[in-house]
Amino acid sequence: MIIAFPVEVTLRLMTLASRYGLTIPIPLSSPLKSYASPEELELIQQALVPLAAQSEEAAAILAELQQTLHSQMMPEQTLQSA
Repeated sequence: MIIAFPVEVTLRLMTLASRYGLTIPIPLSSPLKSYASPEELELIQQALVPLAAQSEEAAAILAELQQTLHSQMMPEQTLQSA
């Protein structure tokens, strides 16, 4: 499964990774969307969780990624339970 989210999140993520020296996967992007596997998002989230306490930007990116993951997983879960 591939998760799609706004490219702006990836741009902010790249800036944050550069600023804090994070080694994270950078999602593949088109002009409007970025795409990542759940495994890549998990690695990104693992890097952002400790940083979220000191960086509002990290906390915001983490929240957006979690919301995106949750919203895209819900339809699949709903279909499986039907």
